Amino acid sequence: MKRLLRRAAVCTALGACLPGCTGMMTQQAVTAFARGIESKDLSRLKASTSSEFEQKALRLSESTQDLKLINLPQGKVKVISIDEKGPNERLVKVQHGEARKPIEYHLIREKSGRWVVDDVLVSQKKDGDERAVWRSITDQMNLLLSVRELINDWQSKDRERIMSATTPDLRRELDGLPPAWLEKVTERVAGEGPLRSFRPEASMKEDRAIVKLLRNGGRESEVLMEFKLTDGRWLLEDASWPGVDHSDVSSLRKLSLALTFSRRFLEAYGGSEKAVLTGLCTPEFGRCLEGAELSRVPLPVVDLLTRPFEVRQHLNKLDVLLAAEHETFTLNVQWQNERGEVPTSSSDKVTQARVEEITIYDRKDEQVKRVSSMFQAHALVEYYAEILASGDVEQIRHLSTTQFNDRVWRRFPPEILRLIRLPEIENAPPRLVTTVFQGPVTEVTVMQGERALTYVLHTEAAEVKVDDVLLPVIDRPSSLCKHLELLGPVYEMADGIRRQDRKQLLATSGTSLDRIVWEQVSEAPDIGVDVVRRLIAPVVAIRAGDLQSRITLSDGQNVAEIELEEERGRFVVADVKFIEASSKQPVAMLQAMRQAISRDMQARTSRDILPASAEIRASASQLVEPL
Repeated sequence: MKRLLRRAAVCTALGACLPGCTGMMTQQAVTAFARGIESKDLSRLKASTSSEFEQKALRLSESTQDLKLINLPQGKVKVISIDEKGPNERLVKVQHGEARKPIEYHLIREKSGRWVVDDVLVSQKKDGDERAVWRSITDQMNLLLSVRELINDWQSKDRERIMSATTPDLRRELDGLPPAWLEKVTERVAGEGPLRSFRPEASMKEDRAIVKLLRNGGRESEVLMEFKLTDGRWLLEDASWPGVDHSDVSSLRKLSLALTFSRRFLEAYGGSEKAVLTGLCTPEFGRCLEGAELSRVPLPVVDLLTRPFEVRQHLNKLDVLLAAEHETFTLNVQWQNERGEVPTSSSDKVTQARVEEITIYDRKDEQVKRVSSMFQAHALVEYYAEILASGDVEQIRHLSTTQFNDRVWRRFPPEILRLIRLPEIENAPPRLVTTVFQGPVTEVTVMQGERALTYVLHTEAAEVKVDDVLLPVIDRPSSLCKHLELLGPVYEMADGIRRQDRKQLLATSGTSLDRIVWEQVSEAPDIGVDVVRRLIAPVVAIRAGDLQSRITLSDGQNVAEIELEEERGRFVVADVKFIEASSKQPVAMLQAMRQAISRDMQARTSRDILPASAEIRASASQLVEPL
């Protein structure tokens, strides 16, 4: 043994090796490395490897554990061949124990003259591919140790350490997150606490690598990490969670992107920076905020940015949920490509995000409020009150729901609707009192002049429109829609009588009035009552029903009671009773007009029939010649 050591020393000192000397030195270097692997002795491994090998594969105390994951064969070392690449470099093929596949060792000679392992190449085959691929142990170990370092750095909650483990692109997205949000994001990737076991599955191709890691827990804790080799370091480029529910976000980069835009949006909203907000919203939401007084709907920006978040993923969208003391704020974020369009395929890369809505859930009152609806509601009510007072029916139709239009605004001509004036609707700007949200329905109560009105708004085809206005009245429905629906036929009848428009009178009257009166005459019969003036007197009471309704009108002295009935989906006038202040017998319009028609027919008949005496005189005058 002593002779062998002396021989090795001589060979080293001379710097030139005989074939036997070369094999012996090679055998020693490989054996020292193999024994370090078998004994899991990190110090021995460092002593038998180069500084570069140590830096890439042995830089952590867990390195010996991770070397086991590579499944290097063990057993007696047998050198098969040595390929000299130069005076200080050689490739050695080695067989371990009973293993059939050789391993290739890359040895280098240090300045001291000692040969050490610089890398180990293992022959592997891909599934379905007979061709062998040589894998570098240092590259594999560098990746595995990078995963460990990432977990440690991201669990440290040290912002600088977190950022240093990521690519520049991902770092830009993460750098925009407030501390509470960044902590939540890193927990989603790295988990909490030490890993129970570390058995990542890795695949590499050139400067890209994908690592699947099962953190503490079941499949839902599985994370798929994408790394990029940058200046010799494997840096995290993205991560996903293949085991999570489909409603959860599946990409770290997309999540960070959406959160960064959400943070920028909240800060701009809190600072009322409308020019900035426009670039962070979808065009529709941006237009809504552009003309809004943001202080009317304040958001607790500072509080929201210091609280954790939850997310729900939809197709090309992400909901960011932020819980405050009594409310939950949901930012609906839309992903977009570099052209500002919604991605149409998985290959269409997401590069930006836009906030398209904010929904506020009041957990105390169980109200759901959409910010766009809140701003649109207030602006809509102000404008609707103005055009309602001015009688601009065309604009009213544009801002009313379909049912309001069908029952009132498109049911009656504008000139008729302008005649109907209710004292409860004053020509005064509304002052906001309260806003109540009930899903798609919003009720805005305002002081308009001296009265409190409630505008009922509905979301229809993504637009907020007026569905009704509730009036402060007694003895009649509070609904403006019901008022106009019942008063419309009355005013149409008054207008038809004034203009002697038989066609309009037939359209606005019930079957009995049509058959007994309007089909018999060409103009309204005179019943001794100023019918037109009495039909447009102020409303005193309304008793509304599904099939029959009654309206009471009065000018302070005389009263008109109008009976309406439902025919073919709309109300028509069935009859009117006129009650005089002079306590005369009430006049029922249908009966009075029938009697007037009967008297008129009798009068016409009597004029057409000649008496017998008149006929004799006429005959005589024709027969007797004048003198």
